[in-house]
Amino acid sequence: MRAGRFTLNISRVNGSVAIDTGIRSEAAGNGPEIAELTQLKSIDFSNNGFTGSIPYELGSVPESLFRIPHLDTVWFDVNELNGSIPLNVGNMSEISSLWLYGNQLSGTIPFSIGNCSKLVELSLNDNQFVGDLPESLNILEELMYLDVSNNSLEGTIQLGLGSFKQMDTLVLSFNYFSSGIPPGLGNCSSLTQLVIAVVV
Repeated sequence: MRAGRFTLNISRVNGSVAIDTGIRSEAAGNGPEIAELTQLKSIDFSNNGFTGSIPYELGSVPESLFRIPHLDTVWFDVNELNGSIPLNVGNMSEISSLWLYGNQLSGTIPFSIGNCSKLVELSLNDNQFVGDLPESLNILEELMYLDVSNNSLEGTIQLGLGSFKQMDTLVLSFNYFSSGIPPGLGNCSSLTQLVIAVVV
């Protein structure tokens, strides 16, 4: 099937808890702003051919997705999305799983992501992110999985300085970090997998 534009044709939903588009689906048309779907808990747009910015076509403004109050799972992985992560990502107080890997997203990782206090899984690998890893990641006490590999991140790795106690898997490989293994990772008592391969 053809790769579709990042548009969604839905009617007003009351009580629905998930949207799953399937594999490489195409939906077109005009629906309500997605932020109006106040009971929505899970969005899975993985492995489609969506293009454009995230989530530009889902609402009247790019930030509309991150105004859904009960959203706990957002999977936009393996598409062709570009643009940056909206700064109001930190408004997602219930989010536990955020998968944006395998796109063409760029810009910096917003500092406000540290406000997502229930975040357990964060997968941003295989994009074009630049700049430093935000130190605000250290305050995510529930975070167990973090993968930012295959980007253009740089600077020192300031992780493990806070309540990183639940971290199980940390993948930082193929970026341009100027430091080695950060000493603070010694505080990550649950860590079972650490990958820090360097770009040569």
